[in-house]
Amino acid sequence: MPTYSISEYAPHPGQLELHRAEDKEILVVSAIRAGKSHGIIFDAICSAWNNQTNWGTLITAPTYRLVDSVLERPIVNRLLAMGLLAEHSFSRHESTLKNGKVIYYRSLDDPDLALRGLNIYKAYIDEAAYCSKYAVDVVKGRLLTSNGQLVMITTPNGQTSWMYDEYIVNKKDNVKYINFKLTDNPIITSEAIERLYESYDPILAKQELEGEWVNLFENQIYYAFSDLNLDTFEADDSQVYIGLDFNIDKNAWVAIQKMPNNTFRVIGEGYGDKTTADVATTLLTTYPDAIVIPDATGSNRLQGTGKTNFQLLRQAGVHKVVERKSNPHRSDRYAIVNATFLNALNQRRLFIDEKKCPRLVRELRELSYRDKTIKVEDKGGEVGHITDALGYAIVYLTGRSVGKLITESNNFIEEWKARKLAYDNFSI
Repeated sequence: MPTYSISEYAPHPGQLELHRAEDKEILVVSAIRAGKSHGIIFDAICSAWNNQTNWGTLITAPTYRLVDSVLERPIVNRLLAMGLLAEHSFSRHESTLKNGKVIYYRSLDDPDLALRGLNIYKAYIDEAAYCSKYAVDVVKGRLLTSNGQLVMITTPNGQTSWMYDEYIVNKKDNVKYINFKLTDNPIITSEAIERLYESYDPILAKQELEGEWVNLFENQIYYAFSDLNLDTFEADDSQVYIGLDFNIDKNAWVAIQKMPNNTFRVIGEGYGDKTTADVATTLLTTYPDAIVIPDATGSNRLQGTGKTNFQLLRQAGVHKVVERKSNPHRSDRYAIVNATFLNALNQRRLFIDEKKCPRLVRELRELSYRDKTIKVEDKGGEVGHITDALGYAIVYLTGRSVGKLITESNNFIEEWKARKLAYDNFSI
């Protein structure tokens, strides 16, 4: 049976190294936007088609959502476009190719159930560092009969990850190590890369943009904050925004102004109002024209009154309220605030009046992870509220999400043709 190459695919150096690797175990560590999923898709298609055995090819990831959106559907669409697909079942999660070869798509959240009865000749694990060690071992067990190849591709997951200890600290002689760099991807311009570095703090940038294994949980949560983010200033005529965290007897808030140079000043704080009506009175007295950016849980109806905190604010006279259906994910909120304190380009955009905001400054310095885990040491819920209020406001005011920028290079076609030429006459 002839081998099959993909004429419209021009792999970058890291992808090409993956496609040519014959080692039994391969670990690809990739920065974001470096072509990780693209590499899996094309390698899996060609490997499955060129499979000389009677066993199938396995495509896996930590969750079904990741398998479905990033791998299964893109592979099925590509197989259809190439005319290689005989049939596909989204209920069984299996593709049968026109030469009779089969690709299985499975989630590793329950590996014993998902992989039961499968014998495979080659397996791919996307985001392997986010899978349990047990799940990866189960996949290895499915390869025993065929003595097949295991390809693990992942972005780093911190130095507390089992994979860091198992594969990075103790490098294995029988494992092929490959690195995908962000700069390998021809569709990412230098301007886009700079924008990405602008949106990450220095530590997270090392992990996400440079593919390094860093310890995100040994530091204080707001590790980018320092005395360089402290100042003293008076409020001017700029619009005031209030970040607000709802909690009985606490109701923490911060007052922020966005300046013309695109920096932010925290000019005041509040803590300890018993009820939502009480905090509304405080805000109307202190900043009557402020726009309030509250905790999204304020849309939930309260026991006793049957009203929401948003309704209670308006009932008390606070009418400029930004209502959102959900809060940003906590880890994203931490990352965005850290990057506003200090980004990977060494820019600081968030400054706090240390005399007017003593509680906020203290929490930023002290709030930490518990025993180097992802759990926050919040002292039984007594701390963390005023920094949450800051986070709600900063995420809204910056309009940022982490790592979402993709820009096509002006010279992408020329770079693609050059890589295509270097790839000619090579079949995976």
